[in-house]
Amino acid sequence: MKHKTTIFTLSLILLLALALLPAAALADETPEYAWTIAPEGLTFTVAEGYEGAPSQEINAVSTGTEELTFIMAGYKDAASQEIFEYSVGNMTATVSPKPGLAIGTHTGYLVISEWEDRVAETEIPITVIVTEGPSPYPTMTELKITAPPTKLSYKEGESFDYDGLALTAVYSDGSEKDVTDGPLEMRVNDPLTAADTQVTFVYTDENNYTREAVQPITVTEDPNRPSAAFTDVPADAWFRFYVDYAVENGLMYGTATDKFEPNTPLTRAMLVTILYRLEGEPTVEGEPPFSDVAARQWYIYPVIWAKNNNVVAGYPDGTFHPNDIVTREQFAAFLYRYAQLKGCDVSGGEGFTIDFYKDAAKISGWALPAMKWACSSALILGDDDLNLMPLKGANRAETAAILMRFTESFEPAEVTPAEVVTIALEQRFKEAYGDAVEEVVPSAIKIYTAEEIAASEALAAYEIGGNDIVFEAAYDLKIAEGVADKTQFAAGNGEIDGQWVRNKHSLGIVKDNGNGTYTIDAFGTGW
Repeated sequence: MKHKTTIFTLSLILLLALALLPAAALADETPEYAWTIAPEGLTFTVAEGYEGAPSQEINAVSTGTEELTFIMAGYKDAASQEIFEYSVGNMTATVSPKPGLAIGTHTGYLVISEWEDRVAETEIPITVIVTEGPSPYPTMTELKITAPPTKLSYKEGESFDYDGLALTAVYSDGSEKDVTDGPLEMRVNDPLTAADTQVTFVYTDENNYTREAVQPITVTEDPNRPSAAFTDVPADAWFRFYVDYAVENGLMYGTATDKFEPNTPLTRAMLVTILYRLEGEPTVEGEPPFSDVAARQWYIYPVIWAKNNNVVAGYPDGTFHPNDIVTREQFAAFLYRYAQLKGCDVSGGEGFTIDFYKDAAKISGWALPAMKWACSSALILGDDDLNLMPLKGANRAETAAILMRFTESFEPAEVTPAEVVTIALEQRFKEAYGDAVEEVVPSAIKIYTAEEIAASEALAAYEIGGNDIVFEAAYDLKIAEGVADKTQFAAGNGEIDGQWVRNKHSLGIVKDNGNGTYTIDAFGTGW
């Protein structure tokens, strides 16, 4: 009986405790996506034969427990698709009636749903009333060029110049409006090719009337373009200028004297080789870093360079798969690591939302930061259906395009001579003492000028190249706690201060090995 009383008492305590909990603590923890919609429906009144009407907006305001910052929208059925068209922003949908509807009342529905999980939906009625009689909205009848651009003749590779251009929209009520500042759509290649004979300007006004104006231009073909010898790279190909750039800069070559093979897939070895060329083909040393990369293969030096500089990591089993087709996500990863190696700012992808691509879920977890960076930087683009195709192989034309976008968008970080000295000292002590030296902190770094080097009799005994750095510096070394004898780390003027060894004055000559590492010659307290 005592046992039962205990159970009853505990149960009572538990019920009382639950009763005292706030309601939110007992509620289902599933996020609630909810909103209010304003207005709850849209009505358009237009005249028979209309071409457009002013668009209207539907705005959503988040009211659920989970903050809603983006909505999706779609047609309820096929009939709705024939009645109106829409575009969607963050929390706003913009709707306009489709032209050409018959006299009468037409009703469809726009379905607004929560972006993340589609857990909440609202149907908004859209009504279009078509009446007899003249349109209540002035019709844009013409887009005319009232002043042509100053420059009308170009060479291939140049960009169209708007300077001097004036555009005017003409309306059915006799009014005119200067629309030079747009918004305009311009239809022409950039840069221009010999296939460009005209520039088409497209203007859509607030009533959704659209008109075009055409400006003839002349573009002279460049017979000396780098890709001219390739029969499979026509002058009007979308990739033509990218190929020109890659060939002119020695990043890519033809597969034959008259062939580039733009649609041929690229292998992992080929991409590493291209990045190695972009780096200037530095001298490398070392053994093959992967079990399936033989010492005599044509790509051995690029692979060693890429592995030594963390541009590639290889597979868990110690292989590289050099002849596998490089996928778009692998391409992004290689380029992302190369950008990091060069000190480029790769932070642009950190806040980038990649989920709006339909196949974003197919991106491998290890490649996600690189793909977000590449997409946010417009290096890798999706197709017209919003697919990224991360597992699809990259071809030679796409490679040329990505390389040109990268080199024109990202500047390597400038490394000062003092920073080079700091890196060189860190590498020297880490290589000599390993984990015994935990930290290297240079200070009071002086860089010798060319005049000072030439005037020094002591330096005349050394071979100093044009890129070498002659320096003086003090430096502190933090020694690991397990190291008892710290005197070995003190130069002639060094002092031991607890875990630190403080060296007051040293000199040396830094030589760049060309692969991200440095060698210090003549290092000591004096020459």
